[in-house]
Amino acid sequence: MIQRVTKKENILFKMIETKLDGLSLLAVEHPSGVALKVFPELGARLHELTFVKDNQPIEMLMPLPLNEDPIENPHFFHSPLIPFPNRLRDGAFEHEGTSYKFPINSPSDHTSLHGMVFNKSFQVIDVECGAEEASCMLQYNYDGADSSYPWPFTVQIIYTINSSNEILCKTTIQNTGLKSQPMGMGWHHYLSFPQGMADIELKLPSSSRVLVGGSMIPTGKKVAETGYDDFKTLDNTKFDTCFKLDHWEDENTIQVLDRVRELQITVLLNGKKSGFKYFQLFNHPQGTGFAIEPMTCNIDALNNGEGMVLLYAGEILDTCFQIKMNDLGDSTS
Repeated sequence: MIQRVTKKENILFKMIETKLDGLSLLAVEHPSGVALKVFPELGARLHELTFVKDNQPIEMLMPLPLNEDPIENPHFFHSPLIPFPNRLRDGAFEHEGTSYKFPINSPSDHTSLHGMVFNKSFQVIDVECGAEEASCMLQYNYDGADSSYPWPFTVQIIYTINSSNEILCKTTIQNTGLKSQPMGMGWHHYLSFPQGMADIELKLPSSSRVLVGGSMIPTGKKVAETGYDDFKTLDNTKFDTCFKLDHWEDENTIQVLDRVRELQITVLLNGKKSGFKYFQLFNHPQGTGFAIEPMTCNIDALNNGEGMVLLYAGEILDTCFQIKMNDLGDSTS
């Protein structure tokens, strides 16, 4: 149930509530065709993100393949990753001298992937619809009942979309307990490239590639990434790779050129405001989706501590990032 809907003067965005496969689906749509759809009951994850070019809709996110269960969500489509992103070695970690263990959900490398919030049910707290911008606020309250992670917290996610083909994803995580808790987070949006990845061009910010060993766990070494300091065709390059931003305090952009559809997609990590120090790139096995995953911390951060934040009672971890789309005729930088 939505607690509050705010409508502003000269409203153009509108809110629509529907059901899909028995699940609540919340949408905000603009007459231009710009829209987002959210599954509150499935980790508040985005279902669709539609931008517009030449009055035609562009689906920004890869749709869930028909052979993948939307509830199990084995490839973590468009989901928040809390209290850790990426892999956790053997699903195990220690905090203040006590051992804890998450279920192994990646048997091939015997790790736990992406935390525990990606499939939890969120409540819609607020929807605001204006002339050129709309936002949805969703919240999940975790009571600490799971022995894997026995510390309560609240997650609040705000999606803000505008008619200029931009979306801002803001997340606030607050320790609602009395004891300290190790916290990290990330996102797992798959951008959609229905024509395949061969001719897609990628440009990365100044960053270092995290070297991994067995079970895709970091070795502790990093090497400067120089292969994508200017736009370079992917030519079907396969990624399952973590990078650490060299200057995370500054504005960083991950840019993708799609010359088939003549558009540029930018993932913006706005320095200290974003809270993200790492990102992961991953090709969906189907070949039409490319995940750009902002992360506050490294792989296996509950063990190596790299980027992990220790939240004391009442403390907050804020993150945000932006996805925007431009016509290639507008600018390429």
